[in-house]
Order: sequence, then C-alpha cells, then structure tokens
Amino acid sequence: MSIQSRTLVSVVASYSGTGSNVALDLGFVPTMARGYDVTNGALGWYWFSNMDGSTTTVRGVTEGGAIATISNGAGGITALDGSAGTGIGLTIGTDTTINIAGHGVIVHAMR
Repeated sequence: MSIQSRTLVSVVASYSGTGSNVALDLGFVPTMARGYDVTNGALGWYWFSNMDGSTTTVRGVTEGGAIATISNGAGGITALDGSAGTGIGLTIGTDTTINIAGHGVIVHAMR
C-alpha cells in the first residue's frame, strides 16, 4: 500500500491484491472511497461510511457489465479505526471483486 497523493480532503493510494486482508492506512477513516483495478481495467468498487461491512452489502461494479455483490464481514470493506495498531483507513477483505492476488488497485478516498 502506498500513498500517491494527499490533499486536505482526499487521498489517492494504491494497493496490490493479495487474496488476504489488506490494511489501507490512509490517515483517516473516509466517508467515501472508490477503487479501480488497473491490472484488468474492468473492475471497480464503491464504499460509503454507512456500509459497515457486517450488515450492509458493498457493491462492486464491472465496467460495462453487471453489478457484483461484495461479501459482508471479513470478505468486504470495513473501516480501519486504528484500534488494532494497523493504521486508520480501510480494510480490504478477501472478496475477489476487490482483492485479486497480483492485481493493482488505485483508491480515491474522501473525508
């Protein structure tokens, strides 16, 4: 995970999919984030702060295709609040719509 750009209201970061949970230390828990798979150029995802990962389903979008359902809980996207000492931002879960091993993803997160 690396920060590409930071402003007062947003961060652009990148991560490489691993198939395991990925902690994105953005410096804040965003109110909105979106990701683009730059390896295949076809997959993307959207996350809003009211999507807590355990009760609300996050949606992944296949550009020009169907809307995919991303798993609730550990497989989806959840807020990373810093309590585990892993940073503040988002945890990208194991669902293969958002975390494909070897794929690069650009994330735009807003406060």
